[in-house]
Amino acid sequence: MQRNVPPSPDHKEPLVMVVDDELEIVDIVQVVLQYAGFRVLAAASGEGCLAALQTVQPDLILLDIMMPGLSGWDVLDHLRADPRLRTIPVMMLTALAQDSEIRRGLAAGAVEYLVKPFDLVGLLHHVNWALNESTPEEREAPRRRLLDKLRLAGA
Repeated sequence: MQRNVPPSPDHKEPLVMVVDDELEIVDIVQVVLQYAGFRVLAAASGEGCLAALQTVQPDLILLDIMMPGLSGWDVLDHLRADPRLRTIPVMMLTALAQDSEIRRGLAAGAVEYLVKPFDLVGLLHHVNWALNESTPEEREAPRRRLLDKLRLAGA
């Protein structure tokens, strides 16, 4: 499954890709993001995400971890290894709430790690933060601070 919102004529709204095999989650996130003014591209699998990235480069990817076939971890590894895609900010959006999973996601290069169920207002806040930080270095600082706290806590 791949669904998208027709782009605006001026293409100024950021494009957010939502990758999740739970169609209800995709629908909710898509409606909220569209209402907030974002263009949305949806993929129901890791394979669908990578296929779409051959022709489009979103401004942000919201990525589930537990999916059949390619997991979110596999997709994130692929993104970070590809020079063309490695600077796209990725937010993990998953039911995996253990500190070890959060640490793994941040260490793998995710700029944020949100646990399902999530607050829709909080989701919009995190999406806006990820899109409005002007450089990868500025997005990196909070991620590193959180990783350091998790390490100190022994998580």
